[in-house]
Amino acid sequence: VAWYQDVAVESRVEWRPEGGSWQEAASTAGASLRYEALLTGLQLSSRYAYRVRGGAGGPMPDAAGRTEFSFRTPRPDAVKLAFMGDTGSGEPRQYDVAARLATEDPPPDAITVVGDLIYPHGEDAGYDPQFFAPYRSLLSAIPFYGALGNHDYETSSGAPLLAVFTLPRNCPSTLAPESAYWVERAGVLTIVHNTNLPAATLRDVALPWHATIARR
Repeated sequence: VAWYQDVAVESRVEWRPEGGSWQEAASTAGASLRYEALLTGLQLSSRYAYRVRGGAGGPMPDAAGRTEFSFRTPRPDAVKLAFMGDTGSGEPRQYDVAARLATEDPPPDAITVVGDLIYPHGEDAGYDPQFFAPYRSLLSAIPFYGALGNHDYETSSGAPLLAVFTLPRNCPSTLAPESAYWVERAGVLTIVHNTNLPAATLRDVALPWHATIARR
């Protein structure tokens, strides 16, 4: 679970299985008042509720005033994935896609944005109006994955995107952590590449890595 706070204060996530008792997970703080907590021991095909507490205060609300959220863990034998790209315009059609995803029943187990999350140049300032606002109702319940498009890469080699997301760190050690990765759910393998790299790096590093992962 990842979130941003207005002030730097020790925070934690309280979570519980549907109908169960509350448990706590400590948070770690990153740059720009970004926090995250790791929930462990989750069971497949189960719904969990969670809330974020800061200091001795009550649950912290999101921009819509909600203080409690929920998500469902993946099924072991089936998966529903959504992929979209060139999304970062902030235009009404981006909100239309988000609204359509919100009506899916069951909802996607994960959503991957395959590049160009923020126009025109992947700037950090674009994430609030062009990512967090359009997908606000989805982000608390569905895992989002991102890939570095050419526009995202134009600002500090994609540093703003990598700062927003928590992504798998399973790419080759010669590549920037989280810039390439793979995820497997219910036997479906997704491999994400950073195709902004020089052709020689893609040929000598990325392609052999891809072939090795695909043969798992």
